[in-house]
Amino acid sequence: VWNHMIHANGIDSTWNFVDVLGLDEEGMASIPRPCVAMIFLFPITPAYEAFRKKEETHIKVHEQNISPNLIYYKQTISNACGMMALLHSITNNEHIITGPGLFKQILEDTRTMSPDERAEYLENSKELAVLHASSAHQGQTQVSVYMYKP
Repeated sequence: VWNHMIHANGIDSTWNFVDVLGLDEEGMASIPRPCVAMIFLFPITPAYEAFRKKEETHIKVHEQNISPNLIYYKQTISNACGMMALLHSITNNEHIITGPGLFKQILEDTRTMSPDERAEYLENSKELAVLHASSAHQGQTQVSVYMYKP
């Protein structure tokens, strides 16, 4: 789903997302090289939520310095974690954007904005909303029951 979406929106077709089913040596060996980004999918647990809230409080008390070389989009759109990860992966690897499309437009429009301004831009992007909705309805990788170990 993501490969079709990114290639249709200006990302060089030699770059692809692949599923990695483990962080062990075998899982990591399955990743094509070079690799410019990794997106983790994990369940939200009570322990994670407690950690997240603690970190959020820490960040409010202590100033968080984000490198000016990093494009950061503050997430304010609910249920869009994957799309936010995708945007961070693409816009922080500008060399993979080789054609016109939504990702190039988003990067060009938001490059000089603050994270809050970028969040507002994304909230108001009808094109991104349509892209997100269409990809969300296409499905996901099916993990074999034989490969899954709870």
